[in-house]
Amino acid sequence: MATGDDASTSEEIVDLISLGGTATHGNDNPWYPDFASKATDGNIYTKWCFRKTADYPWIAWTFNDGRREVANMYSLTTADDMPHRDPKHWKIYGSMDGESWDLLDERDNMSWSYRFETKRFTMNNTVAYNSYKFEFIERVGNYASWDDYQITEWTIYYDPTLPPTTLPPTTQPPTTLPPTTLPPTTQPPTTLPPPPTCPATSLLPESP
Repeated sequence: MATGDDASTSEEIVDLISLGGTATHGNDNPWYPDFASKATDGNIYTKWCFRKTADYPWIAWTFNDGRREVANMYSLTTADDMPHRDPKHWKIYGSMDGESWDLLDERDNMSWSYRFETKRFTMNNTVAYNSYKFEFIERVGNYASWDDYQITEWTIYYDPTLPPTTLPPTTQPPTTLPPTTLPPTTQPPTTLPPPPTCPATSLLPESP
């Protein structure tokens, strides 16, 4: 399977999430407050942390008002803790109607070096879709009693400097971006009663 790409650092890259849309998800049971929408909120200090309810958990982004955009790049960012929850195997799809999905990219045997690590990946796509979907197939670790998965961000992009004829093959190593130093959130604290939270690091068995 593919191990990743070199990704452009062009200043012309467009963050397609910023154009507006809606995040949907399925086959997952998120821990409060780590809902699926946190994976597209642009804040690496929030995350989508969940236990899967079926194969395979997914999150999709649909542009507003039927808008269609070409995405030829995307990024993933690891969360603040628990490296065994990081994605190892995933697929990216595009759709015109949210029902029929075209496979655009697949990655397997991926590894991560540190927390809040961001990697960008290119796709040989020239079709403008209304929806894109990230399917979380397998995580890095395998602890049967703690079946949790997580990412902080999934972002899709368009890079006009990457014409399809020159997109790098999917066997090249991914570009690793430096850790982001965003300021802490300034949102007021919630007054809701504390439901169950994503299990703390100290509760998990030690890695072999």
